[in-house]
Amino acid sequence: MNLLCLSFWTPPVVRPQSILIGKMIPEWIRQGNTPVLVTYDICGDWDIDAPTYKIPVFYVPKMLKRIPYIQKILRKKYYENIVNQIKPLIKEHNISLIFSFANPQESNVIGAMLKEQTGVPFVSYFSDPWYDNPYKRTCSFKNKDILKKEQFVISQSDRVLFTNNTAKDLVMKKYSVELQEKSKVIPHCYDDALYISSKKNNKCKKIIFSHIGAFYKQRNPKFFLEALSELFKSLPEVKKLVRVDFVGGSSKYTNFSLKQLEQLIDNFDLRDNINILPSVSYKESLRYMSDSDMLVVIDAPFKHSPFLPSKLIDYIGSKKEIIAITPNDSPTANCVQELGYSSFDYNQLNQLVSYLKNRVQCIDQQIVVKEAVRHRYAVHSTTEQLFKEFSDILHLENN
Repeated sequence: MNLLCLSFWTPPVVRPQSILIGKMIPEWIRQGNTPVLVTYDICGDWDIDAPTYKIPVFYVPKMLKRIPYIQKILRKKYYENIVNQIKPLIKEHNISLIFSFANPQESNVIGAMLKEQTGVPFVSYFSDPWYDNPYKRTCSFKNKDILKKEQFVISQSDRVLFTNNTAKDLVMKKYSVELQEKSKVIPHCYDDALYISSKKNNKCKKIIFSHIGAFYKQRNPKFFLEALSELFKSLPEVKKLVRVDFVGGSSKYTNFSLKQLEQLIDNFDLRDNINILPSVSYKESLRYMSDSDMLVVIDAPFKHSPFLPSKLIDYIGSKKEIIAITPNDSPTANCVQELGYSSFDYNQLNQLVSYLKNRVQCIDQQIVVKEAVRHRYAVHSTTEQLFKEFSDILHLENN
């Protein structure tokens, strides 16, 4: 297979999507498929043995940002220019399949335009819902434009991939049965080779809980902190034994500030137990996971949440116990429970406190994880699934 991969965020820039593709492409190469990559010119130079081409980021002058119609025209022209840059690569490298890895969603749009103009089979990947994303509510004008673009991407795709069934069903329920049949689920992945053995000092008596990643207004640690506070009230002697690390807990890019996080911690009188640490590199975040006793994943309390965080999949790779705070029957809850761990809805405070009591008193009793489930998220497994989809499409194309 000669693959064209439109992944506009790639290493060394640190973004969730670049971290993901940074695990995927080396495995593609190990499994015998070196793709042609197209990425943003601001990502820097990735030390990867694959042909890489750079494109500019879409930019609108500040004075024009308040004129939606002008923005729409400029973006359309941007798409056309990028497509014209990429089309010669398809012929030069004899590309047999185009794969777009969103976010950003413009990679899916450009992939769909390339399919429309060249006829080369096209697979789109939605890491998150687009039109149906509950985090991103916009004005009616923008919503209509987003829906129109999503419809175009879905219609042009030979296969539409999602990270979980809830996201797939949420997005695809708007479309015909014929289009729904093109949708499949391939989750995000972890790479065992990137983890290092725990360097936690054996003399350290602390039980370490860690949450890796930024908080948001809709997704913050209040419920977890309340549970800790109740735990310490009922078992005062364990307060000095517990440490919580919020790694990258505050970010200038989110709507939940460092001041808000500190205030929340003070509200529950937990300042002595909690470390707020700055954002770290991806590999350093894996070290924090490996050095922890328990890892905490928190979802926003959205009904029918469609998200399966990539950070959760990294947690799975660390082989450490996971506690999830997430709506019942969410992708996160289903994943964690299937592994053999526990998840708690926002109305289950007492159950979470009871669970924490049990675990801090029996921390040496490890929970048995279902390895077959864990293996499902390994990068070699997800790559095999992805390549099977590619092969099936090309087989149909050639018959």
